Amino acid sequence: MIVQLRLCVPAELSKAVLQCCSDQTGTAEVALHKGDSVVPRGDVLTVQIARESAEELIGKLHRLKVPGRGSIAISSPDLVLSDRADQAEALAPGESADSVIWDEFSRQTGEDSKLTWSYLAFLVIATQLAAISIVTDSTIAIVGAMVVGPEFGPLAALAVGLVERKWRLPHWRVPPGCCP
Repeated sequence: MIVQLRLCVPAELSKAVLQCCSDQTGTAEVALHKGDSVVPRGDVLTVQIARESAEELIGKLHRLKVPGRGSIAISSPDLVLSDRADQAEALAPGESADSVIWDEFSRQTGEDSKLTWSYLAFLVIATQLAAISIVTDSTIAIVGAMVVGPEFGPLAALAVGLVERKWRLPHWRVPPGCCP
């Protein structure tokens, strides 16, 4: 699977970013659009890379401080028809199905663990279903409570926090008027 990175970087950083992207194993294509970025003033690079190599490249881009001075946008095209892309995937170590882009995973688990009204509603419904299943000795109601329960997001966020040693989620917030 190919991942596309769109990088907006200041002009003085373009050469280092271009070199970093071009040298990365698993890179299929790199396009440089000089002067196309208005904010920040600079260049836009588009990189097609095998998913299993993307995390390593993103780590190098973090060390070059690209997110602080510009931006990294990651997307997954539905279809890429390219012999270079096929060769890049063959050269990349590992399998794309097993690869994790940690920035993407951290962002998603942070979003899924927000305390919102819908989260609280599903938690109450799941708790009520679980209580009914205990009283009625109903296995199917227990399964229903597990399906409705929204606790996977916070558990995944806890796991990511432990792995990355981040003790505070950057995207977590309490909705206004929720708690005193």
